[in-house]
Amino acid sequence: MPCTRYRQRPANFDVVLDEDGRERFVEANARLGGAGIPRLLAAAYGVDVVRALIALVLGEPFGGHLTPTRAEHAALELIGSPLAAEGELVAWEGIAEARSVPGVTDVELYAKPGDHVRPHDQGSHKIGLLVAAGPSAADAALALEKASALIRPIVQPITEAK
Repeated sequence: MPCTRYRQRPANFDVVLDEDGRERFVEANARLGGAGIPRLLAAAYGVDVVRALIALVLGEPFGGHLTPTRAEHAALELIGSPLAAEGELVAWEGIAEARSVPGVTDVELYAKPGDHVRPHDQGSHKIGLLVAAGPSAADAALALEKASALIRPIVQPITEAK
């Protein structure tokens, strides 16, 4: 029997490509995509999946939030600590400059000075994200690269007291 329960519900599918270029499903969940995916979709298509989900939950019309208003290419980079060990975020540098790079649509910081940060070896350890869009994949990638080169999280290693 086909599942009709989730016909108009959010779903997230994580897929990776293996060495042969074949798709392998990692997981599927009844939720929005994480790690900045709503911001990536907004940058590329002008859609607002978060507002659509809220409208759906409230029983309100949601389709208008999912109607594309543009067709761009977008790229996203998760920002992690530059250290391979735990540390304390001292400062962010280059944020204003990165936000002014043409094509950059979002710079979101999850950590503030004084916060404990960990090496970015898993998704929950990201300390920020950067999104850029452009008329081609190359344009989006170039904007992301330029902005990424400007962002510098200054992290001091945490040393244990002896």
